[in-house]
Amino acid sequence: MVGLTLEKALEAVTAATIYARNNSLAPMTIAVLNEKGVLKAFVAEDSVTIDCSDVAIHKAHEALAMGNNAHARKRFQKQHPHLNDDVARATFGTTRLVPGGLVIRARDGGIIGAIGVMGGEPDVDHAVASAGAYQAELTGNEPRLGHIKMNYLSPL
Repeated sequence: MVGLTLEKALEAVTAATIYARNNSLAPMTIAVLNEKGVLKAFVAEDSVTIDCSDVAIHKAHEALAMGNNAHARKRFQKQHPHLNDDVARATFGTTRLVPGGLVIRARDGGIIGAIGVMGGEPDVDHAVASAGAYQAELTGNEPRLGHIKMNYLSPL
């Protein structure tokens, strides 16, 4: 399995930014981590607030630590409510289970990193993260977000 390259990490943040701009979304903060949790690429658009960078990085770290995206974690949490306190204790209360962070997988299925986005509503953040990973060919799941037109191939 080949790890997440800097080139692919930069493609992911660029594609996510293009997606956000082409869909007239709020300013975004986008973080891409490698499989060890090291920050590989980061973008903070103009006008983001001071805490957005920490939240975007945290969403990526959380996805990496849990091995899946926030939607999957929420489903697991509903199915196993008795584990909620254990997860909160293990993560020192920092687990948010908010969409916007997802793992990045190699073609063989192994986890090679994660992307986290902060700036909009949780489902919008998730769509931006999905767009970045999808366009960088880091995941096979095309992003979908009901009312938002999928327009992320045009340059900035």
